[in-house]
Amino acid sequence: MRHKAIAVFAFFALALHGCAAPRQEPLKIQGVQADKFSKSYTILGAELHEELPYQISRAWFIRSLVEKATGASIHQIYVHFTYEGDWEGFDWVTDDTAKNLDLKKIEIINRTCFGKCTRQETLGVVLDGSFLRTRLTQGYELKFRAKHGAAIVIPVTPEQIRLQLAEIEKYQNLIASGTAPEMVPPPK
Repeated sequence: MRHKAIAVFAFFALALHGCAAPRQEPLKIQGVQADKFSKSYTILGAELHEELPYQISRAWFIRSLVEKATGASIHQIYVHFTYEGDWEGFDWVTDDTAKNLDLKKIEIINRTCFGKCTRQETLGVVLDGSFLRTRLTQGYELKFRAKHGAAIVIPVTPEQIRLQLAEIEKYQNLIASGTAPEMVPPPK
């Protein structure tokens, strides 16, 4: 029993700090989506991905909606946790100022179940729009906790924020000038 407790502690300690794989390509916006049925542009930000010990991976990006009529924007961080074993049930998140944030469960699925089950939880964290600008130079971290005790920290980098704000500004300028396209094809 003691060995299992040590293994669980080691898992959570490693998961908390992460083991980032080196990034091969420069970060870039994944894409912008809009059609004539949408009241906003959906900007899918630059995605970071990490592989952690014990078959866990995580990927995250900023998702922003820019209203076509006014240029007002709202933001979320989308996080995909993929892991093996029992459901973790991530249900709580705080930022690096210890502020509890609104967590939305986007998707919870079984990827495969041959022997061990591979699970994926996709979560959205609502962000205040002015918060992104205040963290442009330093980035920020979000800490996710699961019902089973897992605690995983997601670092949102200044580069992710810079790219997202630049893309938002681009569409706000197009809206202000009256040249914003009604339709934008989804990312491939």
